[in-house]
Amino acid sequence: MGMGVLGLAAIPLLKTAGAAPIIAVDPAPEKRAKALASGADYALDPFAPDFAETAKALTNGGAKVGIEVTGIGAGLDGILDCMARFGRVALLGCTRNKDFTIDYYMKVHGPGITLIGAHTAARPLYESSDGWWTQSDDVKSIIKLTQFGRIKLSSLVDEVHSVNEAVEIFDRLKNEKVFPVVQLDWSDLK
Repeated sequence: MGMGVLGLAAIPLLKTAGAAPIIAVDPAPEKRAKALASGADYALDPFAPDFAETAKALTNGGAKVGIEVTGIGAGLDGILDCMARFGRVALLGCTRNKDFTIDYYMKVHGPGITLIGAHTAARPLYESSDGWWTQSDDVKSIIKLTQFGRIKLSSLVDEVHSVNEAVEIFDRLKNEKVFPVVQLDWSDLK
């Protein structure tokens, strides 16, 4: 389980929206440190023996909203252990592995948890229901928040490289377990 880039990018947005507390979860200490630097209130290791109990204590009995970004079955199982009754979990991670088991009766049905499929392809191109934001709505909001200085996306970037180095960078990243957020500079495209 881990935050990845998507989870780190969500922290300033959650903070701007008034979410409190914001609890980031990642097994890598460097990612937890980056999450705290990005504005998370707490950063927990999902493999700590008291993980769920700590999360429930920090949220006064359980989180009302959770965002699962890993797409790993253990990530979904772990976040369900942290939820409050009638909580909601957005499934941003794309769990493609069918070889995991969730006790849906005890972790979803019994506590009344709502699971929200949030895959990009599942979202409407044009608003079709009240409250459904499109990708265009998201982009416009992020641009506006950036323009007004509410969020600073550059704080998420660990490394900047020329686009001419893209092949070498991708080769390096595919072999790293904890990889940095890399921005490609297109100004010197050859």
